[in-house]
Amino acid sequence: MPRHFNPWASYKPPTAFEKLTSLSLRLNGPPKNDERIPIRKTPIFPSGPPEPDEGPRVIWLGHASVYLLLPHLTSAGTREWRGILFDPVFSERCSPVSFLGPRRRITVPCRVGDLPRVDVVCISHDHYDHLDKASIKLIEQYHSDVKYYVPQGLKALLSKFGVSSGRVREMNWWEEDLLPLSHESKGSASSPGLKVERTVYMSASSPTKSQSSLSEKEYQSLALSPVPEVNNNGIDEVPFSPKSHIPPITPSTLCNTISTPSPTGNEGGRGGMKIVCCPAQHNSGRKLFGKNKTLWCTWWIEWELPGGEWWKCFFGGDTGYRSVKGVPTCPAFKLIRNRYGSPDLALLPIAHGSVLPYLQSLLPIIKFDAPRLTSSIHCSPSDAISLHQELGAKVSIPIHWATWSTESGTKEIIRALRFTCRDDAVGLKWYDEMKGGLPDSSHEGGVVVCDIGTTVSLGLRSGLICTAE
Repeated sequence: MPRHFNPWASYKPPTAFEKLTSLSLRLNGPPKNDERIPIRKTPIFPSGPPEPDEGPRVIWLGHASVYLLLPHLTSAGTREWRGILFDPVFSERCSPVSFLGPRRRITVPCRVGDLPRVDVVCISHDHYDHLDKASIKLIEQYHSDVKYYVPQGLKALLSKFGVSSGRVREMNWWEEDLLPLSHESKGSASSPGLKVERTVYMSASSPTKSQSSLSEKEYQSLALSPVPEVNNNGIDEVPFSPKSHIPPITPSTLCNTISTPSPTGNEGGRGGMKIVCCPAQHNSGRKLFGKNKTLWCTWWIEWELPGGEWWKCFFGGDTGYRSVKGVPTCPAFKLIRNRYGSPDLALLPIAHGSVLPYLQSLLPIIKFDAPRLTSSIHCSPSDAISLHQELGAKVSIPIHWATWSTESGTKEIIRALRFTCRDDAVGLKWYDEMKGGLPDSSHEGGVVVCDIGTTVSLGLRSGLICTAE
């Protein structure tokens, strides 16, 4: 029996009839398309400690795998790098077997052993293109002190892969952890984090209503699932977890489980990192009969830079935004911004996963209507730009594309992304075309497209904007 589900009206999986009518015969080949698409480049890792004014570096390793290098000031006053890996998949195939299943069109740009250091691994869910057994084993071989952050249900799986359970932090939606990464605390246990049962948010467009003024009926209404984005009292509400069975909430229990946003500041001390497990609209399952038994999520990272500023990163992993254009959109991302502010960097998925391109390669005469089949759980380029705007990201880098897809499919994605950015007045440039700043945009930030393996430097001189190397 599934343990988790998507609680919003924005999630509507296709019916059997819709699946059937999403298939058609491909009478002609793909139209001619000369769009530039990502190629493989060898990553450039730092040869020394970060400079005083040097900012974070991000390297897209293909699909949803991303490597972050963050400058860190130790208690002794020396500067070092700290490494975070998101959804690491270094294998040739994302499949339960090595001889069958989706295969990379672009090879991985480096090996696990090439990474200078890995302190934290964040995993969004258990699908094979996001969680790979062979890659986890390699991380354990080369970076044995790494701490893993995973959504509920994945600790047992990582233990089967050989990871010590003491280094795995299993989290639910809206749980937070503050991880000290100072040199002298390396290898120590992380803090217990903030654990809540449900989280209630006041709408930014409505006056604050204290919990003591809510009636018994209003308290009970908060326990309904799926829940509306905004109820009649002007309260944005989302479950702490997409559980199948949510117990009733009473005034006494709700008072003990409301979580208020923690202020961004120096609460972490030197070298602190706040890690938050945030909602996503997706699903899970690695086996035929194991669907939705583990949780899925996005990740929010806040990192204290050597100068005392707090740098924020949103990792979108794999998420949907709406089932079809025009229906309600997922409210989770507005809630994330209301709670934590806007990220300096957003890593946003812009395409469907690995299975559909694989089926397309096996059945070239069949045309699959990807939006109708997967839009509930995967962002299109248009949806990704909507997320970029809702989050108010300074810089967004597209992920979750180009790796397992065909060349023609990849060109279709970047074409759709370019047209969406043009229509929505969002600046878009390839990283190697930039001349010291973000693309021009009428909104809060721009979209930076990069090749797989390109090292993108995020400078600090002009408010955490990208700077071309």
